[in-house]
Amino acid sequence: MHFQFLLVLLLLLMEGVFNEETQEQKSVDVSLSVTEGESVTLESAVNEIQRNDLILWTYGDTRIAQMNKEPGKISLYDVDDGRFRDKLHLNNQTGDLTITNIRTEHTGLYQLEIHSSEVLSKTFKVTVSAPLPVPVISRNTQSSSSSQRSSSSKCVLLCSVMNVRDVSLSWYKGNSLLSSISVSDLNIRLSLPLEVEYQDTNTYRCVLNNTITNQTQHLNINHLCQITTSAPGSGNNMPAAVFILMFALVVAAAGILYYMASRPTHKYETTGQELQNLFNGSVPRTADQPNDGLNTEDKADQSTAYFKTVTVNEGESVTLHPCVIEDEDEILWKFAESKDNTIKSELIAKRTSTNNGHIICNNEKFKDRLQLNNLTGSLTITNITTEHSGYYKLLIPRKKISKIFSVIIVNQ
Repeated sequence: MHFQFLLVLLLLLMEGVFNEETQEQKSVDVSLSVTEGESVTLESAVNEIQRNDLILWTYGDTRIAQMNKEPGKISLYDVDDGRFRDKLHLNNQTGDLTITNIRTEHTGLYQLEIHSSEVLSKTFKVTVSAPLPVPVISRNTQSSSSSQRSSSSKCVLLCSVMNVRDVSLSWYKGNSLLSSISVSDLNIRLSLPLEVEYQDTNTYRCVLNNTITNQTQHLNINHLCQITTSAPGSGNNMPAAVFILMFALVVAAAGILYYMASRPTHKYETTGQELQNLFNGSVPRTADQPNDGLNTEDKADQSTAYFKTVTVNEGESVTLHPCVIEDEDEILWKFAESKDNTIKSELIAKRTSTNNGHIICNNEKFKDRLQLNNLTGSLTITNITTEHSGYYKLLIPRKKISKIFSVIIVNQ
């Protein structure tokens, strides 16, 4: 009796082990390798699902899609971690399953079952790889002392990649393979050296590849392998003349950048005489004109004055910006209709250090159209018309700065 019981128990255990091994060692019908970000379709190989057929897709042991043909109902499911959310599409005619924007976590076994008069099944093994980076070619400045003798006539290079798995890195000369290295681990730096002559005219490329795709970087010998060593035995890495030349180039570049940055942003400069003919005291002051300090502005250093043309569509607004100002600066804005020195310029706005900016203008055409920004000194003309065309002059007497804007109105 005890013997029979033990025999039955042994048979049950053997059946459980057998079933478990069968589950783990499912035969794979189709193997697919794809890159992250792509879409993959697992094809059922059925032209059209028949009426009353039941389509069931599983990932591992978890149901992820189901369709009943007769009611035309499609149900999509997700696993606990949400990796399939908004990524599954089931074709209602063929039962094909498409996974969009696939990621590495979607790697695994997918099984299709078609329940009809009989049960048909098909297993897919999907392997998803991260996109390959482009290899980086650099000059190896850390070559060992044993190779320093040859480095005087050869250029030592390294082709490198980081954080890759199951890849090969190779150097090619033309179409001939020179060397190769493979790695299966992640989070390591993979590098492959190459020595070439300084004057080598052959074409070289470094290729990173896996079972799905590859990335290629071509070598530019002239760029990476510039001769920087001096005569053998001199002990100098670069002649003094080269240092002097490089220093001179750096100084020249810095001077050019400083000049460009300090230049006023104007279209062309005017002469002091042009500015004088337009706005200064050569135009006689009438006895009834108040003395508002304009003699001070006329003494501005004309070498600091410059001219700018501004074009604006009729009906729009335009803002004339001064240079950087300070709190104690007095800002004066004047207007003239033309360059004719017989036409008197008119003070239209003023900002002082003791009061806020205000509009000083009795000309009807500027009524309710001028705005002076007390902080920046900018003058804005709103709803501009052709009668506002002319020359607007900014004066900062304390800094002896003059700036003229020629405003041109364009009819739309």
